[in-house]
Amino acid sequence: AAAALGKTRRDSALAPLQQAAHKPSWNETIRHGVFRGLAELQDDSTIPVLRDFTTYGQPPLARYAAIRALGKLGGEKDPAPAALTETLTVLLDEEQFRTRMAVLDALESLHSPGTLPALERLRARDLDGRVQRRVAEVIEAIRSARKQTDEVQQLRDDFQTLREENKKLLDRLDRLEARQPTGSST
Repeated sequence: AAAALGKTRRDSALAPLQQAAHKPSWNETIRHGVFRGLAELQDDSTIPVLRDFTTYGQPPLARYAAIRALGKLGGEKDPAPAALTETLTVLLDEEQFRTRMAVLDALESLHSPGTLPALERLRARDLDGRVQRRVAEVIEAIRSARKQTDEVQQLRDDFQTLREENKKLLDRLDRLEARQPTGSST
């Protein structure tokens, strides 16, 4: 229900979601839905609530959900807010395997090229092969998304150039037709 409330993207949804974030439940089920709802709101005012739940000492399942929600929240924005990328890249230094994996999921959702140096450092220092493989996947996903974005921008630029050239040709054609004699009487 909390996730669905967030999908409405109404301002009135923020207060009940923030209240529900402090309600404990079995396996953090309620908070998981609340954090998904907060991410769906796409409102930067939800960042502090989510960041509070990413800190050490919070229930682990709530932490993972909050981390992934930050990734989803930032993934819809281009560029991702600096507060999100900073929070997530700091969390890459966590000892806990599941926390690092949740951060990697979030960074993949962000598609932020600014996170690549932190990801490269993690790949170089982490001894766990699962983490190294996942880091490589995230780096590739970010680079390919950037490449696609660049290609789309190039296509847009090319299209705009063609549109301008077409307009010039049509103007020239109109001028040529205006010079032509209107009719021949024989």
